Amino acid sequence: MFHSPTRIVFGVNSIEEVGKEAKRLGGKKALILTSPTPEKLGLVKEVKNFVEKEDIKVEVFNEVKPEPTLQMANVITKIVRQKKYDIIVGVGGGSVMDIAKVASIMATNPGDVGNYLGIGLVEKPGLPKILIPTTAGTGSEVTQGAVLTSEENCEKVSIISNYVRADVALVDPLMSINMPPELTASTGIDALSHAIEAYMSLNASVISDTLALKAVELIANSLPVAFLQGSNLEARYNMSLAALMGGMVVDPVNAGACAGHAAAYAFAAKYKVPHGISVSITLPYTMEYNMSACLAKFKAISRAFGERVEEMAIPEAASKAVARVRRLIGETLKLPTQLRDIGIPREAIPELAEKMLITRLLASNPLKITKEDAKEIFKKMW
Repeated sequence: MFHSPTRIVFGVNSIEEVGKEAKRLGGKKALILTSPTPEKLGLVKEVKNFVEKEDIKVEVFNEVKPEPTLQMANVITKIVRQKKYDIIVGVGGGSVMDIAKVASIMATNPGDVGNYLGIGLVEKPGLPKILIPTTAGTGSEVTQGAVLTSEENCEKVSIISNYVRADVALVDPLMSINMPPELTASTGIDALSHAIEAYMSLNASVISDTLALKAVELIANSLPVAFLQGSNLEARYNMSLAALMGGMVVDPVNAGACAGHAAAYAFAAKYKVPHGISVSITLPYTMEYNMSACLAKFKAISRAFGERVEEMAIPEAASKAVARVRRLIGETLKLPTQLRDIGIPREAIPELAEKMLITRLLASNPLKITKEDAKEIFKKMW
């Protein structure tokens, strides 16, 4: 089974279609949600102009912060309920798109955002929403989840519902062409983690496997180029496509994520680690743990990275996948590879192991993980 009901508009200059898409959805008064960077780069103005060309009134909220909190979600809730918008447009990275999803459903559903944390708790459809990524990583434009941070509990929480899903995902590679190298790297590894974790997942299907492996191949070939040559349009195009595919397969209703995200969620909120950085640390270690259950798939990942594995024994070929992912993260992209690199103390390991085990994500992991297993993973990660 594979679900992907979101309408996808993909391609260079596809941003020009945003006004027509908004009008098709019945928009007359739009709220553009964004963060300061896309606005400074002129991306929001461009979107606003195309929407206004269709005689749609537009207002902009540009104060969405990275790793958005429940508190921010409730601020947005008050705004959309007071102003009576009829369409939401999210322009930015995963944080912006997640807040846009929240704005959509909270405009039509009563009470506090906290009432909807979990799976299938949203009762009514939200306002129509168009999501426009300006990074190539989260794939939030095509998932049915909105991820928030609970500052009170120092943990990541999610609203998962088909009503959270965008009506239109508008993906224009030109929107990501000005990403700085560091953000290109971390968001790119986020996309890679989605593809590889979905490929490992017990919920994988023939369709999700096909998309995931193609995303891995695109990232292996194009992320180093996008990192070093930010204006390379072919690399940006391929990364936008890979992130989109990664979002489709990591959607909880499809293959979903597994141990890598479970481990990342154990420390990201408490230690204020950006999502792309947290999964860049956890991915190689959780791949290594799962390798014995994924030998044939890891051989395919090695091949996608350009390794000549046909004559190798399967375990050797599979180990190349972990090695290539490690090399990409640490050597090519210069991202952190250990917990101590980001200031997490060794004494935190027991707590991290506990937090990793309570996540729903481990249900789809190919190997069972006990508390002692989790401790060993974090010890190696530290």
